[in-house]
Amino acid sequence: MLRPLSLLRQHRLSLLRSVCSMSAPPAGSAAPTPSNTPMEDAIRAKIQAALLPTTLTIRNDSHKHAHHAPMRGVTSKETHFKYTPFPTARPFCAPGRRTIGGKFLC
Repeated sequence: MLRPLSLLRQHRLSLLRSVCSMSAPPAGSAAPTPSNTPMEDAIRAKIQAALLPTTLTIRNDSHKHAHHAPMRGVTSKETHFKYTPFPTARPFCAPGRRTIGGKFLC
């Protein structure tokens, strides 16, 4: 049985995977306002949609890693983020424990 912390980690990994698998907008589609931080904006939107946090802090640490050998030749300037969504409006529950007798536990 997974502990709630393990469920939170699983959910975070799921969010990160979905952000990493994002595709670029179709060519010719115009964004309302161009952004200098499209990856951060996408991460923010996905976390807000999934977790409904009352407070969301995203820190872009990409500049700290730009000189690392694996980052040479990488064209994206947004590669490393730390985020803290807290507290969330949606509780994390194990799938088998969400209802008992038709009543939601969380």
